[in-house]
Amino acid sequence: MLPHSLSDAHPTILRALSSRLGEVRDVGAAWRGEGAPPGEPALLHALRLIRSECHEWTASDVLRAVTCQEGGSLEVFDGAGGAAFAAPLVRGLPLWSWPGYPRAPWLRHLCPVLESLLSSCYEDWLVVALTTTRAMLAALAPMLQLASARCTAEDLAPPPEEGGGGGGGAEAEAAAAAAPDDDDERTMRHAAATGAVAFARFTAPLLPALSCAAQCPSAATQKAAAELASNLRGVLLRLQHLTNAGAA
Repeated sequence: MLPHSLSDAHPTILRALSSRLGEVRDVGAAWRGEGAPPGEPALLHALRLIRSECHEWTASDVLRAVTCQEGGSLEVFDGAGGAAFAAPLVRGLPLWSWPGYPRAPWLRHLCPVLESLLSSCYEDWLVVALTTTRAMLAALAPMLQLASARCTAEDLAPPPEEGGGGGGGAEAEAAAAAAPDDDDERTMRHAAATGAVAFARFTAPLLPALSCAAQCPSAATQKAAAELASNLRGVLLRLQHLTNAGAA
């Protein structure tokens, strides 16, 4: 028989569990494409639900399941709604690639959830958030490397429209012949540069949250949070030439 205090709390406990299970079912349905088209729209819909309508308990369980994935792909449609292609997944998150999947619209929804989990006092939530943050950095590594190594502040501006040049002669013909490759290079750098500025904006709040997680009593979690904070801080420093220009 339950102690009197637990007996009194029993209905409340059942309501809480029922609520959490309902949240998990709703997120699972969203991930399967119920309420949004399958593939990328379903992913974004599920992450919006986790961010705006779910308890951290639900977020932790869902992200734990997501980051346990090995391999797999996400169905993505091009901007015109035409043919679909598969973006590889890194621990459940789509890998940034050029020209395959040069965007990360999921970042704005995921980062606030990670910030909340990292600021909690529950170690299992911290571990899930740290694992997911590593997965996020791995999925965006190609963009971050490209942005830090090859992009300049000028790449934040959209590439010039085709056909804007004039003049003639051999130099103009040579420039025209090289234009497709040059345009593709500029478009790639623009995508990486603007993506890096967005990354810095969404992930900057994770630094104080990681510092909070590094206060966990567990030595292993302390070390993991401190190392991840140092890693993220280094990435943000390497992007500073772009973020400073973007804020100007």
